[in-house]
Amino acid sequence: MDSQTIEKVDVSRIFIHRPDDSASVARVTSIEAANNVLRNWAQDASGAEPTECEVEIVFEDGLRYHSHYPLKEQERNVSLARHVRRQLTAMSKGKYPKADQQSANDAFIRSCDRDPVACAQELLEHYNI
Repeated sequence: MDSQTIEKVDVSRIFIHRPDDSASVARVTSIEAANNVLRNWAQDASGAEPTECEVEIVFEDGLRYHSHYPLKEQERNVSLARHVRRQLTAMSKGKYPKADQQSANDAFIRSCDRDPVACAQELLEHYNI
């Protein structure tokens, strides 16, 4: 069977929590819905410093990916998938984002017993992000 016809593991649910506001918690079932939540929260962001949201993506096979997403008030094109792919690409190369992207440094994959580099590469190849 051609490797391009293999279906990727889909997202089961996404939890988003804004640590600076205990009332801001969302549970959605798609990347698109998560983008809408993040876009709305970014528009509501106030203050000099950008806020970060904790994001946990749970896939249908139980694998969990945890990270932070920076909310920027001026951001128009919110894309959680793009953000996660960038983090995973950096992790798969054994590299981590620059110091000005500190929120990405704490990304990790739960339920993966192997090397984090191999897990990141597997997520990029076999999971629907």
